[in-house]
Amino acid sequence: MTTILFRKRPPVLLSVVFLLLAMTLGFDYPARKILPLQDRTGGSGSGEAIIERMGVTYGQRSIGMDFSGLKPGSVYTVWLERKEPRELKPLGVDEHHFKTGADGKARYVTQASEYDIDQFRWDYISVYFHPDGDPGNTKDMVLALSGDLKHGWHT
Repeated sequence: MTTILFRKRPPVLLSVVFLLLAMTLGFDYPARKILPLQDRTGGSGSGEAIIERMGVTYGQRSIGMDFSGLKPGSVYTVWLERKEPRELKPLGVDEHHFKTGADGKARYVTQASEYDIDQFRWDYISVYFHPDGDPGNTKDMVLALSGDLKHGWHT
């Protein structure tokens, strides 16, 4: 019966198969999303996160972040943040911290699953400054930059 149905309506069946594949593979996710990161300290820091599909790796995204105007020679960590209920999750595969150069600039590159950076699950990508230089000390960290995952994107 399937063979008869396919012979009579191949364009319809192929359209349905393509639609199902597109939904499954996430073709609705733009190939590249850009998220500006705004200074939250009243200073001159800024950053930008560029999130891109990783070729044929299903559901994985490459994340490149460039920063400037941060405190020179300092340690920062990168997080996914939700307001309600309050939650932080490290954004990174192995480590989620970076150190700025003498000019206050830095580059941070990692990858994450599409699910982890979903704008419906998380509110912000946030960058926290660690005054003592210890990325493991979350008690004294201070919000430096953040980007609104729900409304701050452009492609």
